[in-house]
Amino acid sequence: MKIVIFKKILLIVITFSLILSQQQYLDNEALTDTLNQNKRFNLSLGFLDSRTGLSLIGLSYDIYQDSRNEIFIGGGTALIAFTGSLGWKHYFSDTYNNNINIFFEDNSQNKFKFNFFSSPFLVVSYQAVAHLGFAGFAATFSPGYEIRFSKYISTQLGCNFMMLMSDREPEFGFFPFWNMDIHF
Repeated sequence: MKIVIFKKILLIVITFSLILSQQQYLDNEALTDTLNQNKRFNLSLGFLDSRTGLSLIGLSYDIYQDSRNEIFIGGGTALIAFTGSLGWKHYFSDTYNNNINIFFEDNSQNKFKFNFFSSPFLVVSYQAVAHLGFAGFAATFSPGYEIRFSKYISTQLGCNFMMLMSDREPEFGFFPFWNMDIHF
């Protein structure tokens, strides 16, 4: 049952990402702006998240940004759980230079181009977790890979490694994540 739901969510995320990523070109000029990494808010939808951890819907704000680093504060929810986070995200390569281009030209001379800007990343964050059964803090280490489909849409795949510190002894775990981010 859980696998069927996960497959449906995964199909929706991929389909939505590809639909919004299409850019139409006329005479080799893009009708859209070039990739702009200075978007401050990130809305994350999907199965967990690198920034807000154990959440299905997360919102984060970048306090500081440069070409490879972001310092953020955020919060997320997984229906009956809430996470608040503060952390640092580092891209291992410049997303402007790691791009994958797919061109398409039809008989009427219309040109379509799909741009995929990609980069591996690492997120280190400290999270407050509140759930019906417990509350505590978690130190989180999240390596992953981000693919930017457009100026506003990206998808991420990776794994959250966390140490949950509650009133009992620390608990360790890892959770894979796959989500879609909307940058605004």
